[in-house]
Amino acid sequence: MLNNVYNAYNQHIKKIYGGRIQKITIDAQFTCPNRDGTKATGGCSYCNNLTFSTAAKVRKNAIAEQVHSGISYSERRYRNLKGYIAYFQSYSNTYADLPYLKQLYSEALSVDGVVGLAIGTRADCIDNEKLDYLEELAKTKDITIEYGLESMYDETLDRINRCHDYQCFLDAIEMTKNRGIKICVHLILGFPWETTEQWTETAKAISKLPIDYIKIHQLHIVKNSMMGNEYKVKPFK
Repeated sequence: MLNNVYNAYNQHIKKIYGGRIQKITIDAQFTCPNRDGTKATGGCSYCNNLTFSTAAKVRKNAIAEQVHSGISYSERRYRNLKGYIAYFQSYSNTYADLPYLKQLYSEALSVDGVVGLAIGTRADCIDNEKLDYLEELAKTKDITIEYGLESMYDETLDRINRCHDYQCFLDAIEMTKNRGIKICVHLILGFPWETTEQWTETAKAISKLPIDYIKIHQLHIVKNSMMGNEYKVKPFK
C-alpha cells in the first residue's frame, strides 16, 4: 500500500489530534505580484484560479463568515471532527502589509474550533517581519506556510511567468526554518519540456530541505489560462 511508502497528511494529523482536522478554504481577495503588474501581469501561465477556488461563492464575505460556512458544511459531511484549520488558499496570502494580515488571520483564528492556519503564498511575498508574527502565533496555534515552488528549474519558472527564481525559494525556506512554523512545498510534475530525470533530481533536492509537507500536483492545462491558450495554438509534444 502507498501509505507504507509515505506519511499521508491526514494520517499524520490524526496522530497529532486524535481524529480528523478539516481544512476550511478561504478566499481573502489577494492577488499576486506577477498578476497585478508589480512584476508582471497574467499570473502563472498554468493558473486559472477559479478552477480550484472552492470558496468562490462566498469570497466576498467576511473571513469569519467563510469559516462558519465551511464548518457548517463539514459538520454535515463528516463525523467526529476534532477541529479546523483555516486555509488561505487563493493567490498569495502574505501579499499585503502586516497589520492587514494580522486582521485577517486573527479573524479566522477567532472562530471556535479553529486550531490553526494554512497560508498559501509565494517565496517572494514573505519577509522576517511577517515570519516573526507567524512564529509568535505558532507558539499556541498550528501554523503552516505553503510555498508554491512548482519547479526548481529557473528555465521553467521563467517560462511559466513565475517571476522569481529557485534561489528566492531557498532564501524563503532559510528564513522560515526553526521558527515552529510548519513548511509545505508545492510542486508540479508534468511540464512537457521537463524530463523524468529532472523530476528525480527535484525529489532529491527537496528531500534535503527542512520542510514538513509536500504537495505534488500533476500539470493541468486549463482552458482560458495562458498555457491553455498556448496549447491551442501549438499543442505540446
